[in-house]
Order: sequence, then structure tokens, then C-alpha cells
Amino acid sequence: MDKERIENAKGGLHTASYAWILRNRDFQTLRENPESHLLWIKGDAGKGKTMLLCGIINELTSSTLPETLIAYFFCQATDERLNNATAVLRGLIFMLIKQKGSLGLYVREQMKGAGKRLFEGPNSWFVLENIFVEMLKDAGFKSAYIIVDALDECEEDVERLIGLVKRTASSRIKWIMSSRHRDGIEYGLQLAGPRTRLSLELKENAEEVKEAVDMYIGHCVSKLANLYDQETRNQLGDMMRQKAHGTFLWVSLVFQEIGKTRRLRRELEDMMNQIPVTLEGLYLRMIEQIRKLDWQRPELCRKLLATVVTALRPLQLEELGVVSDLSGEYAREIGHIASLCRSFLIIQGQTVFIIHQSAKDFLCTNEFLFPSGNMAETHGTIVLTSLQAMSKTLRRDIYNLGCIGKTITEVKPPKKDPPASIRYSCIFWADHLDEGLSTSAQFNNILQDNGAVHQFLMESYLFWLEALSLLQSIPEGIMALVKLEKFLKSRIGDSNLLEFVQDGRRFCLRQSYLITEAPLQVYASALLFSPRQSIIKKQFEDKELQWITIKPHVEDYWNPCLATVVVDDYLEQEVKSVTFSPDGRLIASISSPGGVKIWRADTGVCQMTLNTDASVIRSVVFSEYGSYLAATLNDDTIKLWNLATGGNPQMCRNYSKWVLTVALSPDGKYLASGSDDSNVYVWDLHTGSCLLTLAGHNDIVGCVAFSPDSQRLVSGSRDSTYRLWDLKDSSTQKSIENRHEAVEEIVFSPDKAHVASFTDDDQVKLWNTSTGKCLITTSGYPTEALFTANSQHFITLVGDSIIEVWDLATYDRRAFNVDGYPRYLVPSPDGRKLAYIGCENRDGLAYIRYEDGYGGHLTLLDIETGKHHEVAHFNGCWEYEGLSFHSTGKYVGTKNIDDAFEHVWDISENPSEKPLGDQGMDEEEFASYYPKVRPEDLPPEDQHLTTAILDASVANCEVSNDGRWITYRGQNKILLPYDYERGLQWESRANMIAIAGELGDVIIIGFGDNVP
Repeated sequence: MDKERIENAKGGLHTASYAWILRNRDFQTLRENPESHLLWIKGDAGKGKTMLLCGIINELTSSTLPETLIAYFFCQATDERLNNATAVLRGLIFMLIKQKGSLGLYVREQMKGAGKRLFEGPNSWFVLENIFVEMLKDAGFKSAYIIVDALDECEEDVERLIGLVKRTASSRIKWIMSSRHRDGIEYGLQLAGPRTRLSLELKENAEEVKEAVDMYIGHCVSKLANLYDQETRNQLGDMMRQKAHGTFLWVSLVFQEIGKTRRLRRELEDMMNQIPVTLEGLYLRMIEQIRKLDWQRPELCRKLLATVVTALRPLQLEELGVVSDLSGEYAREIGHIASLCRSFLIIQGQTVFIIHQSAKDFLCTNEFLFPSGNMAETHGTIVLTSLQAMSKTLRRDIYNLGCIGKTITEVKPPKKDPPASIRYSCIFWADHLDEGLSTSAQFNNILQDNGAVHQFLMESYLFWLEALSLLQSIPEGIMALVKLEKFLKSRIGDSNLLEFVQDGRRFCLRQSYLITEAPLQVYASALLFSPRQSIIKKQFEDKELQWITIKPHVEDYWNPCLATVVVDDYLEQEVKSVTFSPDGRLIASISSPGGVKIWRADTGVCQMTLNTDASVIRSVVFSEYGSYLAATLNDDTIKLWNLATGGNPQMCRNYSKWVLTVALSPDGKYLASGSDDSNVYVWDLHTGSCLLTLAGHNDIVGCVAFSPDSQRLVSGSRDSTYRLWDLKDSSTQKSIENRHEAVEEIVFSPDKAHVASFTDDDQVKLWNTSTGKCLITTSGYPTEALFTANSQHFITLVGDSIIEVWDLATYDRRAFNVDGYPRYLVPSPDGRKLAYIGCENRDGLAYIRYEDGYGGHLTLLDIETGKHHEVAHFNGCWEYEGLSFHSTGKYVGTKNIDDAFEHVWDISENPSEKPLGDQGMDEEEFASYYPKVRPEDLPPEDQHLTTAILDASVANCEVSNDGRWITYRGQNKILLPYDYERGLQWESRANMIAIAGELGDVIIIGFGDNVP
């Protein structure tokens, strides 16, 4: 338990040091007054806040009825396992269940079908939050005290935690929190309802703290009876009380030094006179003592302390020996070297901690530890030593699993864990590379071709991925490669290492599901299903399974699809729509019944799940910087989520008014909605309150849009007008009539100079926002209209096959005839290209049904030249209903209507005139969506196969009952990628198996005689 560890680390809990707070009026008010819901204890470093809370916990535990639950958590900034809101929530839930086992039901309900992975990763906060809130509603207990120490050391998502306090604090659920002074914390807690701030700096409380410190000094002095007589102890106590200034930490550190050895009385007096009265002064003295050690000890201590301070979590002693470059001759003495630094460190078990956050703050800027003035050199040392240690330790099947089909849930670390000393290195080496290179260029040489990083990846890349899978940290590996690629592009430029890293990122991203599920599949399925020309596949050709005699036919190069993201329980969910955030970092998906999910675009990892009924959501839209997400529902409601804090959404209700459209302002402050009562409503994004009601239309408002500066709003109505509103004074700046045609949709040009309107008589009109003059009217049944991002062109889709491009400087028109029936026109961010999905049928869906001769394709149109480039041809019965560009213009995202797949296509290079996805398949070969594979379609067996294997009745290969594995004689061998896992058809003959994928292709795999 952290409470016991902390108490032991601080020399035990002394009753006299906290008894005063039990008599304190503010604490008594919290306990006795039902209107008091929160007590916040605020004080500077070293004032004893943590021990106060330990004392409060003991008091509440001993004095409350069994029906009252007590849950607590101690944040610690130096430990990434204890410095984030998710960890706090996980710890509180654990304590609640420990006291009342029936509350575990809420956890078990969430775990159905997902297991413990539901509580890991970036999405876990939202799952845990729902569990925690439901637990607090449980009628099986009378009340609860929730206690969180050192809120200022919660470095990640503290806003979410404060928001949770705000939503749950009540007369039944009372919170007690402590922190140093932080404006953000104080402001957040002010909004949390009735609360009391207990400041340890206030005069009345400062006196209580001083008295408690004096008693603590007396307690410490009494423990020196075996070293000093009573008179000396009394004199020492008096001197301590004069210099302590109510700071427990100062007292503890001084007594730690006094207790090291017995001193003469005069020597003790001189030492006390020399000891500084401030914590910073005391820390400087401790550093000087280390510098005065003999032999090489100061340098050894410097290296060790610098590493501990720079590390991103507390290190085990064996990890510390590796990353501090003290492993060689000092490997067995790392514990002794750490003990030389015990004035700054605490060693509990095998874990090394810094004594206090204030000590870390001091050490981070100390010139003895960091002579160059920053941590860059230490970051570099950690990188190099990590690479060396990983290269030496990592190997294939490091846990000696033996069985290549063993899943991560079946893996148990051996007693002698080979990678124990490099666990930290495997996960964090790239983070230190990132930090070091951001402040110094002196380590650029390790990023050169054949440098340390290149050599490690060429020799140990697959071993590293295996280790990350065992550590359940594949997402961290993807992020490491993303960071590495970014630095190589900015610092080095084109290089062999950059090509290796780019291919490695594609490999890891595409095959992450396989490697995460079963660590040893990195040598099996991951390599088998990678392109023939993949650098990773070619580099590690010797690591492929030698007993696979027939390998599946794969592409030569990675196709534009970067990743396939699958929603949880995807076989039962339909993804209704997807959209990029404006900055390209996030993707929002709506799935039924799974709700709204937010994904990281670079890793494919689910950031959060916004639990809501997806069946009633019509659309979602991001704010300009991706901070908010708004959803319109099939009723009178708008839901608005703050993606920084998560939690329950703001509800914007129009009561009896049906919400038809919604828009978020670019500055992230406002939300506008149009309703069936003819009004436009402007809402505060932060509070959900309605700020303005804009009346003027005479019919329903079907579309709204903000100007890029968020100062104006345009609305379109079925009354045949659109209105331009000045939000500063709520006036109608322009009201432009559209004869008798109802306006169904409107959109601003990015430069605010133009507005386009869609009317119900199948016309698109372009208007000048300054004059209100109609500049262009298109006819011929236009179905789409949009502006390029640079406001230079206006684009319309007319009929089934004409794309019109209007030059907004001259209003000249160019028309391009396109094949098929284009849908979902989206311009690139630079305004030079236009992406669309082409269909070979008239119903507006891009799909293929081979017996009808239909097909679909993703195409780019060069707006300047009119040239078309087909990016991908969809070989399967795919129905698409969404398309969007990444903000960089390098990627296009497509969404399939029938399943939970989201595809991202890489268009960064000049696309080929030939369809990249076309496999040249005969239309007659496939007569249905999932073709039945006929035995006669299998290739002839190799001549060396035995007669027994040639017997088709002997089938050693099968697909497992769950459709996920290729088995050989009943054992899992090859984990299937998603494309072959869902609804597949397969046939096996002897040692061969053929499987039909979703896209109409067939893979054939043959096993040799020596399958283990």
C-alpha cells in the first residue's frame, strides 16, 4: 500500500504531528455539516500535507461506521504510474471494492467481452469514470470519504479529475484533497460546489503547524537517546525549533544527517549553526557533501542522481544500473552507490524514489548534476546505454514460450525475467531521444546511417517489438517510431535510416493487432502478410518461419492504406460516419451501438469513448482546434464534449425545437444551431448555456456557418433567404432573398468573401458577402458545392459526371467530365487537388458486385491540369459514405458503411495512373461478396510432398472456430489479419489451406513436414 510506504519513508506517522487538524474547525465542518462537500488543504512544500492526510485517514477509519467507505490515493509526480488522473481513479476503485466487494459487479459488467484491456491505454479514463460514478450511486453503503493527496503532482488530466469531483461531491460523497498552490487547481475547485480551503499559511493554521512541528522535533530528539545525553538533546531541540519555521521536511532531513554518526557536543552546535534554514539552502548543503566524497564517488553519485531525476518513472536498481552507464564493473554495487545519495533518495525494496518533489525541482536545475545547464547529455546517455543493453539482451522468444500461437493473455513472465533490466529502456528510449534532441544537436550523430539507432533497428527491430508486446506497450512503440521519423526528417533529411524507420512504422502500425495479440506472431503472420519489398521483411527474411513452404501472395509495396482500425466488438457494430479533426490529429467515429469514439490518427489507438446512444446521433463536428466535439441528436438536443476533460457532455436543449443543424466557431468559444422554430441559437461552449437567440427567418433554419474570425454567422432557411449576423451586436448585417427557393445548405468561403447556398430547386448560388449580390448560379442538378481551402476556387458537381471549377478571381468556369458517378468531393488543404469516390452505378454508393459489372474507385483530380489519378480500386462489395483529407494533405480517409473499418490512404507521392489497388482479377472468377474457394483452384502440390499429404481427405490445416487462426493439427499457428478473419470462406487440402478475404482475393498457405 502506498500509504504504508510513504509513512515508512518519512520515518513513521507521529500522532502529535497531525492531531491538531482533527480539532480544526474546517475539518469538523466537513464531517458534521451536510452542506460541506469538499476540504482542500493547501500549503507549501514540506509543510506536512501528506502526513496530515495519513492522520485523517487513520481517524476516519477508526471513528466512522462500517457503512462509510474510505478511499484514498497519493499522487507522485516522479512516477508515471502515480501522476495521472487515470491512475488516481484506478486506485480509488480498487479501494472501494476492497471495502465492499459487491461493488466489483460494476467492474465485471464493463469487462464482459473485453477483459482487463478495457482498463488500459488512453481510453481507460472514460471506462473507469463510468464505473466510479456508478459505484458512488450504489445504495449498499451510507456515505464515503474520497481522499487525494498532492493534486499538484497529478501531471496528466488533472482537469478531468477536478471535473469528476465537481460532478460527484455531495452530502453523501465528501472529498478531501491536498496540494501546493496552483491557480488552475484553485479555479477548478471553486467550481466544484460548496468547499472549504484550509491554507497552512494562514496565521491561525500556521501556529497549529508550528506547534505540530515542535512536537515532531521532540519526537525525533527522543530517538537520539543512545547518542546524546538529555542536556545535549534539549539544546538540540531548542536550536531545531528556532530554525524549522514550521517545515516538517526540513526537520526530517536535518535529523537524517544528525543520525548518521555521533558528534561531539560542540561539533553538533557548529553543524546546527551552519545548516541553512530554507529547503533550498539545505539541498545545496547536501550537494556539497556529495561533492566532497573521496575517490570517484562524486562522479558516480552525479551520474546516478542525474539519471534518477531525468527518468520518466522511478527505476528499479537493475534498470538504474543500465541507463546510468554504471552497469559494467559497478553493476553489483549500484545499491551501494545509491546509498551514498541517500540524502536525496529513498530505496524501498528494489525501487529508487526521490525524497520529495521539491528535491526533484531543485536537482533539475543544479549545475553539479547538469553542467551544461540542461538534461540533454543525460538524455543522450540513457539513449545510448539503452540501445546497447537492448541489443545485448533482446532475442527471439525471450520468454521461451515455444508455442508461436500463444496469446498475450496466456503469457506468464519467468521467475528469472531476462528483460527485467531493460524494461524501462524498451519503452522510453525514444522519449529520451526526443527530449535530448529537442534541446541539443550534439547527439545527431547517433541518427546517422549505420549509427547507434540504425544498427539497433537493423539487428533487433523484431526482437524489440516482441518485447513491447510482452510489456503490452505496442502503442508506445508506434509513437516512438513516429517521433523518430519526425526528427530524422527535420534534422537529417533523406537517409537509409529514415527509410527503415518509415517502413518500420508502416509495419508496426499495419500489423499492430497481430503483434499485440500474440507476441511471437511478429515472426509469423506479421512478416508473412507484409509486402515483398518491405524493408523490414527483407531485412529479417531469415527470421521467417522455415516450415511455411507456400507463402501467401502479397503486394510488392505497402498500399496507400496505412491502417485498419476496428471498433471493439466490431462484428456487432456498424460505423455510421467518420471525420478528421481540423488539425488532423484525431478521428471521430460513430458506431451503433458503440457510441462515439475518438482515435489518434497517427497510431490508430482509441483515445476515448463517449458513451451515448449512437442510433439517435445524426452527425458530429469538431471545433477548430479539436478541443470540442458536438453531436446533433434526432430530438431537441445538442451534446457537447470537452475532449480535454472528457466526462459527461454539456447539454444544449431547445426544448420543443427540433435541432436541424449545428456549427462550432473557429475560436472554440461558441456553438450555433438552427431549429424548426425559425430561430438561430448561439451557445457558450464552456457552460452549455444559450447566449443569443437570433430571430428573423420565417421558416425552419436548415444550415448555419461561422465566418473564419468567429465574428459573423450566416444562416439559411426554407423561407428562401440566408441571413448574415454580426455576433457583436446580434444584428442582421445582410438579409439576402433567394426568390422563392428554400435554402437548404450554406457555407462560407475561408476568406469570408463569398457564401454558397443550396436551394430546393436544385440550384447552387454564389454570393458576395459584402454586397449581397449573386455572382454565379449553377444549374443542371448540382449535387455538391464546396470551396478550396485557399478560397481561390469554387467547385460544384453537376449531374452524374461533370465537375465544375470556378475561378473566384475571374469567375471563369472550367468543366471536367469524369467517369462513373463521383460522390463525396473533398478538396485538399492546399486547394490543388480534389478527391472523390467514383461509382459505377447510379444509387450513390461506391460498390462492386461482379456479376453486375459494377466497380468503385478513389480518385484524385488535379484542379489546375484536370488530370485524374486513380488511387485505389475497391475489389469487393464495399459501400462508402464518407471521405476526408488529413490536414497535411498527405492522406485521405474513407469510411465503409457496412462494417467497422476505417481506411487511410497515403497519397503523399505522385499517384500512378494505374489503380494501386487493382489486383487484375477476372470478374468471372468471383460471383459473390465472399467467394467460395474451390479445391480445383488450389495450386498443384510440390513434387516432394508425400502421398499421404496428397490425400485430400487428410486435412492438417484448418481455420479455428472463432475464425481468427490458421491451425495445424489443432494448434494455433498463424493469426489472420482482419481482412481474412471476418466472414471468410476457406478450404484445406492436406498441408495447404486457401482462404478468401473480404476484398475478393485468396491467400494460400502451405505447411512443410517439420512444423513444431
